[in-house]
Amino acid sequence: MFCDKTGIDVPEKRKSSDSEADLNKILSKLNDLPADQRGERALRMAARLVEYGAFELAGRVSSETVGEMVNLSARLSGRRNASDTAASGADVVQLFPGDS
Repeated sequence: MFCDKTGIDVPEKRKSSDSEADLNKILSKLNDLPADQRGERALRMAARLVEYGAFELAGRVSSETVGEMVNLSARLSGRRNASDTAASGADVVQLFPGDS
């Protein structure tokens, strides 16, 4: 955090190398998992990122595009479509036990 001209604390902008380092940490954690868990966990993470992106882009892209992204997220996480989440009572899952 740093103070801007107004005196308000604002987060510092991250560099693309920070994002790459974050991704490498995630991939390293995935590689530490048992082989039979890696693929499912990776797809669940991808699903969460796609869904996050969809909601962040809402209002800037068409509602059809947002809907497609939400449904893609649902498919990646193993649901047939986004409405399956509500029907199944699906909840947020912890991707790496012990992490909060």
